[in-house]
Amino acid sequence: MFAIKKDFFKEIREVPYDIFAAEVLSPFPHLHTDIELIFVEEGFAIAHVDQTDIEISSGDLFMIFPNQVHYYENSARGKYGIYVIANSTFFGKKEIILENVPKKNVVHLNKNDMIYRLMLELLNINESPNKDIITAGMVNTVLGKLLDTIELRPRLKTDNFTLQNILDYCTLNFNSELTLDDAAKSLHLSKYYISYLFNKKFGIGFNTYINTLRVNASCVLLEQTDKKITEIAQESGFNSIRSFNRSFIQTVGVTPSSYRKNKNLTNFKP
Repeated sequence: MFAIKKDFFKEIREVPYDIFAAEVLSPFPHLHTDIELIFVEEGFAIAHVDQTDIEISSGDLFMIFPNQVHYYENSARGKYGIYVIANSTFFGKKEIILENVPKKNVVHLNKNDMIYRLMLELLNINESPNKDIITAGMVNTVLGKLLDTIELRPRLKTDNFTLQNILDYCTLNFNSELTLDDAAKSLHLSKYYISYLFNKKFGIGFNTYINTLRVNASCVLLEQTDKKITEIAQESGFNSIRSFNRSFIQTVGVTPSSYRKNKNLTNFKP
């Protein structure tokens, strides 16, 4: 598994687009109100969206509509374009996007497709006074072409709104002594219902999710500060160095000290 950097969890964007290249994809289950597109120039991963597993590889474009739970597994190092786009960007199509989801979340592109070329161009737009205008035009061209290509189905009523509130709460409180009982009490929910949602949507327990958040935070501190590892463990929410080391190795695959010596092991930009 790979850790995720802290700013991945930002929900309020300063600009309507967040477009960047990455070598691996996020293994961390999440959902948001934006559209996310993953373009696989080179590589392979198993993409999970809601409760469906999809293999994606070179030439594939994977689409996630707002409030679809998604994450990636067995992500091989490669070349991935990640495009997170506010749903308010799309002229006259916001309601369609919010009320529907794709029947199939992946389309295969060949190198002669307009969408294929645009996905690459969006990653390489040079800084200019007109960058935002150029990006907006290209993004909307991609969406228009995709909506002409894919089939949509009405969005089913789900538990995702409640789940988003739970995830937001966890993101804000993971570095404290957070327990399932604490979350249930603060959110006025049954702890059994919270556990059910985590197992149903992610296939992991609440504590595993919290520890992954803590490991993510510790990676940032290991990279950006000279703080002692014991201090980082405490600031990240772990109550002992032993539990910190165990969770870190399970998530990242190396010890915290090895990670610090070889900064940016994951090379993943959220």
